[in-house]
Parts: sequence; structure tokens; C-alpha cells
Amino acid sequence: MRIAALVLALLAIVPAAAQDAPVVRDALKVQKARAAFVAEQQAKHFYKPGQFDLRDLPAYRPEAKVSGAIRIWASDLWGNPGFQQRLEAAFRKFHPKARFVYTGISPSGAFAGLLTGQGDVAIARRMTWVDLLSFQRRFNRDPLEIAGMTGWSVDPPFVIAVHKDNPLASVTLAQLDGVFGAERSGGWHGTSWDPSVARGPGKNIRTWGQLGLTGDWAAMPIDPYGYNLQYLFAPRFSTDVLKGSGQWNEHLRQFTISATGDGKLVSVDQQMAEALGRNRAAIAYFAPLRGIDPNTRAMPIRLADGRTIAASIDAVRDHSYPLTDNMWFYANRGADGKLPPGVREFLRFILSREAQEEVNRDTTMLPLTAALIAAERRKIDSDK
Repeated sequence: MRIAALVLALLAIVPAAAQDAPVVRDALKVQKARAAFVAEQQAKHFYKPGQFDLRDLPAYRPEAKVSGAIRIWASDLWGNPGFQQRLEAAFRKFHPKARFVYTGISPSGAFAGLLTGQGDVAIARRMTWVDLLSFQRRFNRDPLEIAGMTGWSVDPPFVIAVHKDNPLASVTLAQLDGVFGAERSGGWHGTSWDPSVARGPGKNIRTWGQLGLTGDWAAMPIDPYGYNLQYLFAPRFSTDVLKGSGQWNEHLRQFTISATGDGKLVSVDQQMAEALGRNRAAIAYFAPLRGIDPNTRAMPIRLADGRTIAASIDAVRDHSYPLTDNMWFYANRGADGKLPPGVREFLRFILSREAQEEVNRDTTMLPLTAALIAAERRKIDSDK
């Protein structure tokens, strides 16, 4: 299933369009609109429940008995109603004396449990620079980071979108760096500064002709659109495309989540899609399930081996599409480098067929593939 086909079927769930009513940016009004939008999304399906055949995934085999509470601090976007309870029920089939204690705040708030010691596992979007630095300063070590499921509606992939009239067939990540980035002296890998990824202004791409277009397009300046740099999707794009740099195209137009006067959320993605549909010179990165306009199209990414990969649901699930993210699970090892036994079993369970079947049923995220599970399990097994 291609992204384009899926989004057309989901037009009814896109947040209010930017032109429907005047928008406001009062912080508390926007948060109220966001809360209403999250509630509206509850129980919606973003692909056919049970769509993926997961028989190749490893079955869960307990290595230790678990009893008592596992304290989970999670994003308020982690699954639809019933998902967390079904996950707990599946775990308790193996560990009847265990229970999950959930605290759901926000994607950022999930990390507070780890920092304060009130939580055993944090489940949210990717840690930002500040999140990781806070953890390192508190514990003088890195957290264990596990990809528990692939993003889809939650922690979504990014598409690279252009106006429908734009003839460019595909784009590479290096070209996207040239378009959205700027001269830099280095970039961040986690909280470590890496000067080896420095580059000069000669690799900036500012016209469509630099991407190979001819005729009237050749001298046309590129208008880059993106999330407000305070918004957490911008650091993710920086990590994946700009080598962790904070140096962006000097002409970047930043879009910010807003609300209409009647309290409807206007997503950043929808604002970008509509603005892109009105501007033949523009290019944008955004979440395709949240931003739709008939005058735009998503371009595939051209990989180093020459393949072009579109953001189909299968390419996102197996991570062959590069601008993909996950729902991340974070845990704190002890001073001896070991995970608490209950936490270790919980994470092993998440990386099993039984847990991934619940993801497959919920549909806000994508179940991991067998290859991805094997890679994530190696992280857990390294502390044996």
C-alpha cells in the first residue's frame, strides 16, 4: 500500500485546514486543541488491523519470573484505548503476579520517570539532546535505548513533498542536506560533538537547477519548508539528514502548530501541505498522514546503491525507507551495567511475536520485522 493511497482514505481524520478559520498561537489554547485532537484520534485505524503476517517473529520465552509492578511512563500517544491493557494481559499470561503501572503524560514527560527514579521504563519519541544530557548528568551513563515498534501515525515517517508540477523524480539524503542545511563546523551524535561532518557553503543547494532541473526551473530558487526548530521533529530531521547540525538553510520557512478560533487543531503538516500546494518553488518534509493537499506529491528517496524508495507502509516497516522513526523504549541500567530483571523481561517481551501482535491490532504503529527484533534483542542480551 502506497502512502498516497492510504492518505486519500484518511482525509476525514486530517486536522482542520489552515484556511478554514483564523489561527491562533496562544500556547494554552493550542494545547487544549491538541488534547481534543488526540481524543478524536482515539480508536481510529491507520491500516487494516492484523494486516501483517507475524509468524516469522520469535515467540516469547521467559528467562526469569516477574512479580510486582513495572512502572511505565509513556507518551500520551502510545497506542489507542485498550492497547496498553491488552499488552499487560498478554504479559501476565507468562507472569501472572506482575502488573503494569502506567503514567501517561506527554512525549517529553515520559522521561521524567527515569530521571526521578519513579519509572522503570520510558516510552516515547526519540530522546532529544536535552533529554539525553539530563540523563547523563543525573547518572553519568547512557540509557538503554530499544526500538519497540516502528512509527506510522505516531512517530511517523517523513515524506519529501514538492508541488505536483515539479518534475524532479527523486532526491538523495545528501541533496536534502544541501537543500535544508547550511555551512557547518560539525554536528551532534547524541551529546558528542563531531567536527568530521563539517562542510562548506559549496554543498549548499539553493536553486532547482542544482538538482538537475532545466528550463524555467533551472534558476528558480528553492523555498524550503519545515517544522519550527523548537518543535521536536526538527531535531529528528537534523539528526537523520543534517548530520546533527543546527545550521539550517537561511531561507527556511518554519511552521508552528496552531489552532483555529473555534478550538480546532491546525497541524504543522497540514499547514505545510497547503502552503506547498500554492508554491511551485517549495519543498517540504512532513508526516504524510497529517498533511494532505491535492496539489502536492511525495518524492521517493534515492539511496546510495541507486534504488529509489517511496514511503510505502512496507518500506517504512522494514526501514528501507530512510526517513523512518520508532516508538522508543528507554531504561536505566544499574551501576553494574545490568538491567533490573523485571525490566529486562518486559523489554524481551516487547521484542516478541505476542507483543507485536498487539501493535498489529492497534494500527497506530507498525510491528517490527524479524530482522529489526534480532538487532534490538542484541542490545538487551549484551548486559547478560
